[in-house]
Amino acid sequence: MTLIGILLTALVIAREWERGTMEAMLVTPLRRGEFLLGKILPYYLLGMFGVILSVGVAVTLFHVPFRGSIPRYWY
Repeated sequence: MTLIGILLTALVIAREWERGTMEAMLVTPLRRGEFLLGKILPYYLLGMFGVILSVGVAVTLFHVPFRGSIPRYWY
């Protein structure tokens, strides 16, 4: 699940180059960090949603015991 977010982000940036819209992005006053954050954040949130959904289904539907600490998982 982690690699899916990275690969999708890379594909989106490659598609920007193919379409020719990357040049338009480069002349905007965006900094690199802002550009990358805007491309990575949606896939990160989708990945976290997938993790929460799969853990929730495993615990509720399949009665898999959840052992550990959720706050320790995020750090």
